[in-house]
Amino acid sequence: MEEQEVTYRTMENTIGVFLSFPAEKLYYPLKPTSVYGNRQVPATIHVMEYVEPELYPAIASGTVTSYHYQAHFRVKPEHENFFSPDQLRGIAAEGLRYTTIKINTPSRNLTEDLWVRRSVPFDVKAAESISVHSFWYGLFFFVLCSGIAGLVAGKIAYSEEKVPAWRCLVVGLFNSLTLAGVAYAVRFLHEGERKKLKKDFHGNGGLALLEDPRKRHWKVILSYVGLSVLMFIGGRIVFFPAFLAALVLIDVLSRERLNVEGRLQLAPEIGGVRIYDLKKLAFLVIFNIFTPSAVFLLLRAGSHLLQGGHGWRMYGGWRSHFFLAEFLLFLPVFAFSVFLLPKIDSFFRTKYGIKGLIVERIYPGKWNFVVAYSLSFVALTICLQFLIQHVL
Repeated sequence: MEEQEVTYRTMENTIGVFLSFPAEKLYYPLKPTSVYGNRQVPATIHVMEYVEPELYPAIASGTVTSYHYQAHFRVKPEHENFFSPDQLRGIAAEGLRYTTIKINTPSRNLTEDLWVRRSVPFDVKAAESISVHSFWYGLFFFVLCSGIAGLVAGKIAYSEEKVPAWRCLVVGLFNSLTLAGVAYAVRFLHEGERKKLKKDFHGNGGLALLEDPRKRHWKVILSYVGLSVLMFIGGRIVFFPAFLAALVLIDVLSRERLNVEGRLQLAPEIGGVRIYDLKKLAFLVIFNIFTPSAVFLLLRAGSHLLQGGHGWRMYGGWRSHFFLAEFLLFLPVFAFSVFLLPKIDSFFRTKYGIKGLIVERIYPGKWNFVVAYSLSFVALTICLQFLIQHVL
């Protein structure tokens, strides 16, 4: 020991002793405590940064080491003397990292001092990396589990059919649009058969096989009235379920139906044929989803312009503005889009013909895939969570 600094600090009845001296490695003196024999004198040691204690056999079973990280830690002025200038700068830039070593064993076992080496265990590095970059790790594992679940579901639901594995993988990635997105994308597993069916549809008469959409709009309007009542009597609690119901209505409105002749030509012996018009689907999504959002942005801009002035003002945060825009415009925007749809139908059929139509069979195995996918995805996420919690 070349030099020694001893500082006494008194606070009420507590006396603290601070010793500073050079050493090759960090260590904590345990030998003096061995004089207590069989008595247990617990020791809790906090070390700045991540370190690994060199535990000898006598104390290994009674020692617990834990690692801690706090991204945004603010050192109080009265505690600044506890840290060196370099440590204060490191905490401000990268957060606080420290190691806690708890020793609880009979004092007779403390035959050696505790030496500590500056090294970071792999599992601690991995855990901190996941904590700091949680969004990117979450996105990666979400995509990974979604893709694997798609492959597993394809093997289960289409074990007797030849469905390309890469298509099952792509359909699984539609989980980014929730399970409804997966159910919608299952149709793309049968792309080759869909193309053949569309060719038969075109060869047997094309648009002449479709039902006049105006005959079914009143059913949609009645369904929409019920949905609107649900929205307004339930308030924000049912907003998102009602929003999903609106997506279902968009799906229904974008479908075409075969007339009697079409059903005789295309679907006499199979489960049925479903026809989607992607042009109408795009119109309905853009008109009904983005119009309220655009008005929400206008409300936000208006509230900033009028802030502090006289006249109309908006109170509350951005969520209040968003919900207000959605509630006020949900009914009129959707009703207006239903009113416009016959004209849109006529325009699309005149100008584009059968372009943008998806003609597909109604496959009984679709829901088998969706159920298998759901179970596979849940099982994978539970296993992944178990591995992260118990391995890292």
